[in-house]
Amino acid sequence: MPGVLQPFSVITPSGRQVDVAFSNDSSQISALRSLECIQCRNITYNGRKIDGCHHTICQPCIDNNDSLATGEHNCDGIIVTGKTLTSYSIETRTLLDNLIVLCPFSNCNQKALLSDVDQHIRDHINPANGSLSEIQIANDPDELPPNSRWIEHEGIIYFVVESDPQ
Repeated sequence: MPGVLQPFSVITPSGRQVDVAFSNDSSQISALRSLECIQCRNITYNGRKIDGCHHTICQPCIDNNDSLATGEHNCDGIIVTGKTLTSYSIETRTLLDNLIVLCPFSNCNQKALLSDVDQHIRDHINPANGSLSEIQIANDPDELPPNSRWIEHEGIIYFVVESDPQ
């Protein structure tokens, strides 16, 4: 439906979930819906299509369920087996590569192509210890985590939160 923003999230090539910036193009919405994994309902960059019914199965679900690797699944109430799984077409890969997605870090308003967002996320990594650095805002110095790095600018307290990369 034109003019209605549809929320979607996509799993990047490195396995991070990011939100699509917006999608109000009905053909793009339909194409994205067709890429939802039949098992977990995620839209993933590394999915496979099942020959015949054209359902999608994502690589993490294939890795976690041996029967899915042979295309065995419930297809509209009928269990089907022995189907071939094929990689996404060039058109599907181009659609995914060109999706505009949001950086998953709060307080980072960066938008990037899905094909480029993993590099942007790596830019958040602290080279000294390999942790992910995210800038957050505190209302009061007492709210700061112990030993956190912070600065105050124009009455706003900014501090860095570091976590293990996924």
